[in-house]
Amino acid sequence: MVRILTRSGRVQFTHEIDSHNSFDDVDCGTFTTLPNGDDLETGSMSRPDLPGAPVTEYEEVWRELSFREGPEGPGKGVSWVLESKHDLELGEGQEVEVSRTFLARIWGTYLVVCQRQVYVRLAGSKDAVVKTGKGVSARREEWDSTRWSAKYVLGLEGDSLPSAQDVEANEQLRTPGGTILVKGEPYTIRSYEEVV
Repeated sequence: MVRILTRSGRVQFTHEIDSHNSFDDVDCGTFTTLPNGDDLETGSMSRPDLPGAPVTEYEEVWRELSFREGPEGPGKGVSWVLESKHDLELGEGQEVEVSRTFLARIWGTYLVVCQRQVYVRLAGSKDAVVKTGKGVSARREEWDSTRWSAKYVLGLEGDSLPSAQDVEANEQLRTPGGTILVKGEPYTIRSYEEVV
């Protein structure tokens, strides 16, 4: 999901990877701070798990947690988000299957989420859109004071997804909008932050 904060204080979440194939859905919520410091999100979203995918009101509580210590040591850390890069120059009506993947690290926690998606260029449009998505695979790793260890591996492709150690820490990674290769595949650097 991608989170976009609007001027009105509402947040929009888009579905870039979705096991229900609800790629066009947008969840909209408003955040208010609770007395204990947590944030209460209230809003509405479709329920693709129910017949007709009715729009339903919801409430979620968000709590800020401490970051897990990573290879940089106590009180320091690196965070980044990478998105797989695909050249989707399709002719009208053409389809292509890609492996849409996001890699993210927040200090000592690493997560990768992947979904095979079929894109198509519709008649009269210049852009390719997701026609359908297939199974979602994921991998979570944690730094255990000496190395990255897999904690959860899910889906058919979970074991073959890039590990945290596959992402080389170098100057290239510090350039949001740039491209970096991970296991020979190009990724766009969506964000980077370092606390020293």
